Amino acid sequence: MPEMSGTETLHKLQEEKIKIPTVMLTADAMVGKKELYLKAGFDDYLSKPINTEELNKILKKYLQK
Repeated sequence: MPEMSGTETLHKLQEEKIKIPTVMLTADAMVGKKELYLKAGFDDYLSKPINTEELNKILKKYLQK
């Protein structure tokens, strides 16, 4: 994202008290990054390249609520 990082966007949503599921989609797939993003407040995490089974699982998880 050219203006804000995903984490900055998440913090802005939190500041504005906007409660929506947030999933970090990133190429940053190093060991420990998933835990870091979840600790930052994201609801879930997907790394690139996208595994379609994982994407479908996450979409079902958050869109069926």
